[in-house]
Amino acid sequence: MLGNIDLNRDERLETDFSRSIAILRNLSEGEPENSYYLFFEALMLEQSGKKEEATEVLRRAVELPTYRSPFTEIHHRLLMATANDIKAYFKGVELYSSLPFPSYKKLENLSKLDEEAFVAMGKKMMEPALAHQGKYFELTWNPIEYAMGKHLIGKVSPGEADKYPRYNELPEFDPGDYTGWGVGERGCHEEDLKEEIKKQLKEFAERS
Repeated sequence: MLGNIDLNRDERLETDFSRSIAILRNLSEGEPENSYYLFFEALMLEQSGKKEEATEVLRRAVELPTYRSPFTEIHHRLLMATANDIKAYFKGVELYSSLPFPSYKKLENLSKLDEEAFVAMGKKMMEPALAHQGKYFELTWNPIEYAMGKHLIGKVSPGEADKYPRYNELPEFDPGDYTGWGVGERGCHEEDLKEEIKKQLKEFAERS
């Protein structure tokens, strides 16, 4: 999906900017209120030398009402699809771990276009975590994206970035509710794992 901006991609390979932009625009059309794909479209435009168009896309992106990462959505759907089958769950985790993860650090390049919009982009990346005060991590928000949003803000406005806590300092953040999903010193217990996944999905549905 975002293979041309894969974190693990060999930098020596030439990026097909036209294809990347076309894919991102198609994804944006399917989620017109989601800023996520527009941020990467702006990056592809900037890297292909179309800075004015990139600036316009970045400014448009920060005005959209939501920031929804496809990776968090995929993770959530995997949990829902495998809640009653522990073997399928672990296969789902393996699949999720193998996805081509985008290089969020490259978004730093957009700071040269419009600093105000760039800071707003960082805040957008943090919005899902802040909305839940750190609860439901990996279900409704991604720690990597929160940390990167804070980092991006700090690139141009360190004082503004310092106003936000690290993700593990958010008021409702509790890794004990999630880490291991029933796997602890006792080892893995299938029923514990199933019940934990069901509980988290029920709480998520109630809050949605």
